[in-house]
Amino acid sequence: MKIRVARPQDAKQIAEVHVGSWQTTYIGLVSDEFLASLNVDDRVKRWDGILANLTEDHQIWVAEDEGKIVGFANGGRNRDTEYPSYTGEVYAIYLLQAYQGQGIGAALFTRVVQELSKLQYDSMLLWVLEGNPAQLFYEKLGGVVVGEKTLEIGGKSVREFAMGWNSLQAFDRKRTQLILDAGGVLIPNFTTEFWMQFANQLGVSASEIADKFGREMKKKLWCGEITEPAFWEWLTQEYPVVDREQAQQLLLAHIKPLPTVEHLEAWSKYADIHILSNHRAEWLKPILESLPEGVIQSITISSEVGCCKPDLAIYEIVQTKLMQGEPILFVDDQERNFPHAEALGWQTVLADDESKWVEAVHSTIIST
Repeated sequence: MKIRVARPQDAKQIAEVHVGSWQTTYIGLVSDEFLASLNVDDRVKRWDGILANLTEDHQIWVAEDEGKIVGFANGGRNRDTEYPSYTGEVYAIYLLQAYQGQGIGAALFTRVVQELSKLQYDSMLLWVLEGNPAQLFYEKLGGVVVGEKTLEIGGKSVREFAMGWNSLQAFDRKRTQLILDAGGVLIPNFTTEFWMQFANQLGVSASEIADKFGREMKKKLWCGEITEPAFWEWLTQEYPVVDREQAQQLLLAHIKPLPTVEHLEAWSKYADIHILSNHRAEWLKPILESLPEGVIQSITISSEVGCCKPDLAIYEIVQTKLMQGEPILFVDDQERNFPHAEALGWQTVLADDESKWVEAVHSTIIST
């Protein structure tokens, strides 16, 4: 993902993002008739004019994914005379729905705010429509509601809230791209204790079933070569005494968040958090999706992408989800997963059983 300055030839793609974002974000907030009436060609004419007449006081940045513009943000001098104490303003930030929740919006927002700061604007205003879920996003970034107004859009009266930032200093710092493994970092690995509980049901040794799983099934399961139901079929065929429902309950009872998960929300104020895990999406995602919205920016699970650590391909997938130019910190509990990460320029931290790595992460992202 690349964040760059908008160019005159970007008008059509910016217009497409502008219309597409309105038509998905504002459903139920403004009339369906108005949303349906939005026209890309009309917006292209508007953006042609804006991009052809930019001044230093108007900054426009786009997020580009393999040549496709998927989002944009712009800002400049505060245009609202009712709030003169705020010198700068973010005029708009829009992102295609398919690219939301990946940290791109935060990167766009931060880049525009950093440019405002360079222009000597020391505070900032932004307007957000009532009911727009982005308000929570702005609050997470330090904005507070300082006013409101009513306007008419498509024949419907709607409220808009003014959100203010009294200082922009916090946006001048680097934002770490924090990549976390799941097993052994956020949730337990399949430990000896787990296999012992499993083995007790089967009347075999824990080492026997753990070794058999490792030889015959682990990579297939993690890399998505077989489905999750097929794994249970394999288990019941190999061990006919297994009660499938009880075995599933035992496994899900084992996959519970470790105390380290409690740090994620605080870390997300200083870092974009990405998950990179050799696991099953069916087992891992319910835990990750229970976290507050916006804490996790991207999730890469081996069973969904068809490759596993330490294969280079899975690191390259994650690399495309990171913000360019920001420091990268990767935490994993297996040193064998580090060589490709380090070759890509990622700093690495080994997750230890005593969770000393938590302090290492905290001090790194705070001091960046």
